[in-house]
Amino acid sequence: MLLIAGLRTALGEDWDLTRAPGFLGSSEFMLHVTGPGGSMFTFADGGDGRGVHPALFWMAHERNRPDLLQLEWGWFPHFAAAEGTGKRRPINNRFLPLLLHWCPDAAALKSARAPSALSWVGHGAQPTAMHRTAWDAQAVWIGLKGGRGSVNHAHLDAGSFVIEAGGVRWAIDLGMQDYHSLESKGIALWGKGQEAPRWTVFRLNNRGHNTLTVNDRLHFVDADARILAHSADNPADRYTTVDLTATLGGNITQAHRTFRLQSDGTVQIEDALEGLASKDSVRWAMHTRASVAAEGSNAVLSQNGKQFLATIVEPAEAVFQAEPLPDPTDGFNAPNPGVSRLWIELSAPASGAMRITVRLKLHSS
Repeated sequence: MLLIAGLRTALGEDWDLTRAPGFLGSSEFMLHVTGPGGSMFTFADGGDGRGVHPALFWMAHERNRPDLLQLEWGWFPHFAAAEGTGKRRPINNRFLPLLLHWCPDAAALKSARAPSALSWVGHGAQPTAMHRTAWDAQAVWIGLKGGRGSVNHAHLDAGSFVIEAGGVRWAIDLGMQDYHSLESKGIALWGKGQEAPRWTVFRLNNRGHNTLTVNDRLHFVDADARILAHSADNPADRYTTVDLTATLGGNITQAHRTFRLQSDGTVQIEDALEGLASKDSVRWAMHTRASVAAEGSNAVLSQNGKQFLATIVEPAEAVFQAEPLPDPTDGFNAPNPGVSRLWIELSAPASGAMRITVRLKLHSS
C-alpha cells in the first residue's frame, strides 16, 4: 500500500499494481477469518492474535467499502489500555498514524453498514472457508480448511475447523508450538516428507487437530485437500465440502467432509467415506477448552456460563468419548493444560462405506 500510494503521489502512476490477482480481495479474507470475538482462525502456524490493521483502512478507501472496517473499530479502546495486560498494545504499530490519512470520511462512516456477505471461500494453496450467522459478537461462526502439509509452515490439519457461538470459541485449534522449544530438543522441523520429525509434534499432526484420522496414521503430507463445493446463497443452509480422499489415503476411494451452517445457528459436520477396509478404525475429533460431559450420542460443553450441545446423528451405534489431553512424556511435546478432546471411535463395516454426522448448537435457556 505504501509503495502504491508513493508511486501515485510522486509519479502519478501505479502501473495497475492494485489489479494483481487476490490483492484487494485479501481485505475480505481478513474480515471473514476473524471470529466474532476478535480472534482469528488459527490454522497452520498462524496465531489467533489480532490488532487493528491500517492496511485495511487503505483497502476500504481504495474500494469504497467502509464495511470492510466492521471489525476494526472495536480495537480503538485498546489504544488507551494500560500496559501489563500480557497483550501487545496496538499503539506499538508504527503504521497507526496512517489511519488519519486513510480513514473514510464522516459521511461514509455514517452510511456504512455491516458487510452483506456472511460467507467467504478461498481456493489457494491452503484453501479455507468461513461461514457466520451475523456480524455481531454473539454470532455463530465456523472456519474450516483443506490444503496439504507440504506447504511452508503447514500442519496436517486438512479437514480441521474452529467454531464460535455466543461469544465463546468452542472448537479450538491448538496452534503452533514454539520452534525453539522443539529445535533445542533436537527436533528437525523443516523436513516435509512423510516421515519427517516435524510430524512427531502433536500440535502439528492430524492427531492434534479437529479432523478425521484413519487407523491412527498420519495424513498424507503431499495430498491436496481441495474445496469441492461452497454455497453461500441459501441462508437456511450454507455449506462447504472438502475432499479428504487422498489426505486419508489407503484404500479409501472417497472421503468428503461437509460443513453446514443453518440459519438457526446449528452447525452440522457430515463425513461420507467409501472404500474403507473392514474393521478400519476411524476417529472423529474436536478439541475444546470447555468442560465436557459425554453420555452416549450426546455431549454437553460448558464454558463461561454457557453450554454447547453436540449430538451424533449417525451412525446410530456411535458414542462420544471425552477426556483432558494427557501431559506428554516424550520430552519435547508441549503440554496443553485446560484442553479436552471430544471424539468418536468407529470400526468400518464390511461394506467399506461409512457416514458420520455430528450436529453442534449453542444451548438456548
